[in-house]
Amino acid sequence: NQALSLPQHPNVADVNGASHIELCREFVRRNALDAEAQKNEPMFYMQEDMNVCADWSNPHAVLMEVFASSLVGKVGSDLGLVYNHDCRRGLPDHTSGADDNTLPLVLDDWDSTSVQQLLASSLISTNDIENMEDGAVLNLCKGCIAEVDARSAIGQGGINPHSTHQCLLFPGSGSTENSRVVLSTALPSIKKRLRAVAVDWIDKTDPLPHEDETGVIVFLDETSILMHYSIYDKNIPDSATHLQILATASCAHASVTSGNTCIEHGRRVKRFMKLNRPNVYVRYDVVASTAASFARMIMVKTLICPPGTHSCL
Repeated sequence: NQALSLPQHPNVADVNGASHIELCREFVRRNALDAEAQKNEPMFYMQEDMNVCADWSNPHAVLMEVFASSLVGKVGSDLGLVYNHDCRRGLPDHTSGADDNTLPLVLDDWDSTSVQQLLASSLISTNDIENMEDGAVLNLCKGCIAEVDARSAIGQGGINPHSTHQCLLFPGSGSTENSRVVLSTALPSIKKRLRAVAVDWIDKTDPLPHEDETGVIVFLDETSILMHYSIYDKNIPDSATHLQILATASCAHASVTSGNTCIEHGRRVKRFMKLNRPNVYVRYDVVASTAASFARMIMVKTLICPPGTHSCL
């Protein structure tokens, strides 16, 4: 089975300490110092873990991690904090050359380029930082630290790859006014950086003709709550000419190893659409590269994601 040919992928669950937490701890500590002591503090450098940079199975968790760390590094720059994800070092053509930490762009027959490997080095704009309330990030950092320390006490430290919650940027049900303000002010930077990746990478993803004008993508991953085929059909505009069904490689792997039905669901959606929309070209592919899937989801005219699909968050 081709799904089982997927090699073991880098995974954020293997990361012992999240970069945004390490940055938050230092940010909180330095804020507590008097002005003179702050001047004597050395620079604090943080580079992203390669497991975060190259993880292609948990795009929501890893992107929130990278953007959250960029936010803390930017806000804390006056206190000597420096964060550079440098995820491009995992690409084979990185200008500094390959080393033992370099990860392959293509794993066997699968393109596994992650979206975070293509991000610009500077992710949060100065303008966004200036629009944030004073102390908002500091207060959120304190909450993040308390949250991770509480989880660590019961053996659940590190990054939860399946969580939709991110204590700095993607608030949960118990979100504070600070978290809502930070998310809303940082969102322009996040959208701009992801769109830049999409524009740069779309030609390498084999999009369908006129996908940005009359195309539709139905996206499935292993967390998707599968819907009846007619619900997808109701959300496809009459002007659609091409329909691409995309499933993640993690979906394919879960179908084989745990009986997840997302791959078979995609096949049935394809059959339904071919029968009910004979004038629409329908294609079904499995994709491992989050760079490719994000580029196409961002650029397509109509995107349909079932409830619970983490990759679409």
